[in-house]
Amino acid sequence: MRGRGGRIPAAACSALLVLCSAGQAAAQEPDDAEEAAAEAEDAGEEDDGVGFFVGGEVELPSRYVWRGLACSEGPALQPSLWVGAFGFTAWTWTNLHLGEATAADPTWELDAGLNYAYEWEGLTLQGEFQLYSYPGIEDAPPTGELNVALSVPRGPVTLSTKHSVDVIEYPGAYFGELALALAVEPADGWSIEWSFALGWGSAKFNESYIGPATDALNVATGGVVVEWSPLDYLYLRARLETTALLEASLREATGEPVLFVAALAVGAEWAP
Repeated sequence: MRGRGGRIPAAACSALLVLCSAGQAAAQEPDDAEEAAAEAEDAGEEDDGVGFFVGGEVELPSRYVWRGLACSEGPALQPSLWVGAFGFTAWTWTNLHLGEATAADPTWELDAGLNYAYEWEGLTLQGEFQLYSYPGIEDAPPTGELNVALSVPRGPVTLSTKHSVDVIEYPGAYFGELALALAVEPADGWSIEWSFALGWGSAKFNESYIGPATDALNVATGGVVVEWSPLDYLYLRARLETTALLEASLREATGEPVLFVAALAVGAEWAP
């Protein structure tokens, strides 16, 4: 599941409940105030709980594109599943080419990962191990990355950065990303997000996946995502995205420096 961030159990309701209860306690007698504080603490613990959730999604993109690189000539089917609790999310993601695969990549891919997210003062910090595998393909060895990500929301705008280092097949291969997103909710159940991102790779990363052994500002990505949630646990999503390789030697090596992707997805997530 390339690029998927972990899902974080919401804690805002618990915090609000504690604050409201504390305000009520200030106007009560001492005994009542202590009792109210204890009830607020218990309520916060109950709301927080284990934060359990489970979900799944199927996306149909016009092409499989990863970090500005085309991994398919045509459409793909990409189902995923995830389950989480206590801030952890375990997930699995599969890619199946519906058209002709590029020479550099196998027809299908199976990835999995474990993500931990921690929220503090409005910031979200995530750490993750992600495994890439290509079952049955001898010349496509599995590999894995350690990822760390930080997101800073300010109203409808979110600034985020992610850094990934290979630790198995291509040790030391590094890829970094910086993204800016603007999200609005024009109506109940609807959301629209515009985003722009820059990605850069180390010489080891570019040599391993593209060819030229050069440190470079690899790719610029821009896109829009429209999501509709007809039910609390169900969502439908449309995505339009374009990527452009920026460094001359990478553009020449791929032969296809600018890519466009259109995708439709349906998914569901449930929490008790």
